[in-house]
Amino acid sequence: MGQKISPIALRLQTNKNFTASWYTNKLYSQTLHNQLQLQTFFDQVFAQVGTKATQTYCQKFPATSKVHTFFCSPRIFDERLTKKMMNLEPTLFFQTIRSQRWPFLPNQLEWDKFLKKTIFQSFIEEKSGSQNPIFFQKFNGQKSNVINHVKFYMNHIENLAGKYSNTKMVWLPVKVNSLTKSAKFLSESIARSLEQQKPVKQIFRTVQTLLKKDPTIEGFKISCSGRLQGVEMAKTEVTKFGKISLHVFSSKVDYAEAKASTNFGILGVKVWICYRS
Repeated sequence: MGQKISPIALRLQTNKNFTASWYTNKLYSQTLHNQLQLQTFFDQVFAQVGTKATQTYCQKFPATSKVHTFFCSPRIFDERLTKKMMNLEPTLFFQTIRSQRWPFLPNQLEWDKFLKKTIFQSFIEEKSGSQNPIFFQKFNGQKSNVINHVKFYMNHIENLAGKYSNTKMVWLPVKVNSLTKSAKFLSESIARSLEQQKPVKQIFRTVQTLLKKDPTIEGFKISCSGRLQGVEMAKTEVTKFGKISLHVFSSKVDYAEAKASTNFGILGVKVWICYRS
């Protein structure tokens, strides 16, 4: 029963929530239309920045409207950076150098005591730029300028979005640092790589290595359909890993769809991710 239906709609009574929180007896179609306009508006805003992966949650009150937007940084979609982050391993480089220079200081506590007793510590405290008041003034000025610029753009977007709902808008963007936290982010990254005409098998391998490193994921399933790599006849490529219990209502399953526009037509991407409870 759970194989042919959307897992999110099937689990709204158990472990899923609605993307909108409002209720009305009158003007239902108008409020629904305003919500869809808000979602498309924020999708277009983040598309100009360089990321398509957004999830918008709307809360409507009599006088105000609150919108939470979850997005990924555009740097996460860069495969070069992801490969570098995946290949990073914790090293003991600085500890080995410290042990070579001062072999008689094995512990961190003894290392701190040694620094406090030396003359260099007093020199560092007096001459470092962090103790200079001019240094703090410059740093705080740069930080305040960045915050003011962000507030200016946020107020501008809130005013534009308020025209759709005819109420005061409060926009709260939330940045997510990992693609594996939501199926929407992962489906958009796969669609983006398909638009770059990359092989499907290569995309599946990179996604599998990324998902297998997340201990919170129990299993996943990815499906790509259409004229993949420009073949004459459309086909469907599917990859699976782990356990995906779509027929169990208590399981935490996230589902998302995405479209990839290519020269050979539109390709469809579907992603199922099962998280550990």
